[in-house]
Amino acid sequence: MELQGSAYGTRRHVLSYTVCGIYQVDYVLGSGSSGVLMHAFSILDGTEVALKMQLLPREPPAPGKPLQLEYEAAVYKLIPDDIEGFPRVLGSGKDGN
Repeated sequence: MELQGSAYGTRRHVLSYTVCGIYQVDYVLGSGSSGVLMHAFSILDGTEVALKMQLLPREPPAPGKPLQLEYEAAVYKLIPDDIEGFPRVLGSGKDGN
C-alpha cells in the first residue's frame, strides 16, 4: 500500500487498492493503535464506507484471545442498528491482499 501526502490533516490517498474485490480504498481517514481507518466506496453501487484494517501479527494470538478488530467487530454486531452513535458492521474478516 502506498500513501501520498504526509502532513497531518491532508488527505493521504491510497493508490489502487481494493478490499475483498468489492471496496475501492480512496484515502486514509486516520490511524491508531488498533488499525488504519480508510475511506472507501463499493465498486458495485458507489456506497461510501469506512474500513478499519489491521495487519496480522507474525505470531498467532493465544488460544481463545481474538485479534483486536475481531473482538471489536463482534461487540459492534451486538448493538442494534437503530441505536445512533455506533458504527454498523457490514462485514468483517480477512482479506487476501
